[in-house]
Amino acid sequence: MASKWMDSERKINAKLYFKTIILSPNIELTDCKADLNLLENKVFFKADFQDSPIEGSLNINFPELNSSSHLGFDLQLFGQDTNASVINSFIPQDIGLSGMIDWKLEAGGLVGGEYQFKIQLDVKEFAVDLLSQAGSSPIEWLKERMEESLGTSFSWSAPQTKMIEALSLLLENLFFESGSVEIERTESGNWKFSQTDWRGPGMILLSRGTLSPEGNLKVNLFPGVKNKWADFLEVVNVLAAGKRRQGYRTLKREPLVIEGDGNRLSLSNWWRMLGQGIGLEPNE
Repeated sequence: MASKWMDSERKINAKLYFKTIILSPNIELTDCKADLNLLENKVFFKADFQDSPIEGSLNINFPELNSSSHLGFDLQLFGQDTNASVINSFIPQDIGLSGMIDWKLEAGGLVGGEYQFKIQLDVKEFAVDLLSQAGSSPIEWLKERMEESLGTSFSWSAPQTKMIEALSLLLENLFFESGSVEIERTESGNWKFSQTDWRGPGMILLSRGTLSPEGNLKVNLFPGVKNKWADFLEVVNVLAAGKRRQGYRTLKREPLVIEGDGNRLSLSNWWRMLGQGIGLEPNE
């Protein structure tokens, strides 16, 4: 009897509208429209996210009656021309971002159990200020990050400080005309991601990385540079002689490695290479 009642109820189709749905303090959907097809256990929806359209579908997989199985789901989401600043809704600290992102998200698994997740991001006219958290003293901030990563303090000469100032200007104005990122989560809870075809007037960038369920991060970066970036890195003596990738010069030692956890990230091989290039000496 219960099974017949559920089958009867699922034949109902409905349309819903919500002016605003708040998913978290930083994530708010507006102008939300949903079509419910309970016969097929599907929901089709459209909404605006930071004035950009998104749409998708959610398929609900009900367990058998009297079963202890979890409710299953398959989710697809698509977005176009989403402002790149939306990334700040998902990370602990805001960074300076501009540009547009087209994206596609797919997820599936069990509610309250194992699930898989995959998202593809394609960026356009993407600009990032990596020193937006540095406050009014980006030069001192970079020195502190370098000394913290290498575990020692240095005696800074005026020319060496000038080199850090030049680096700060480049990091404040990173620009890529286009690029793609793919992020994937396996059912075991491991994350992996890759960055491909990031290309700008001064840099190309490839990367791949992993994040464990315990929060341990490791990213391998493979940059190539030209124009102002190449001029700077030539002066600080970290470029490989005569080696290029897609017309961009490469570093003496690759990859650059970012590793650590949520409390502390290290870029020690980059800082070590830069310190050697500009002749830094530890304080005695």
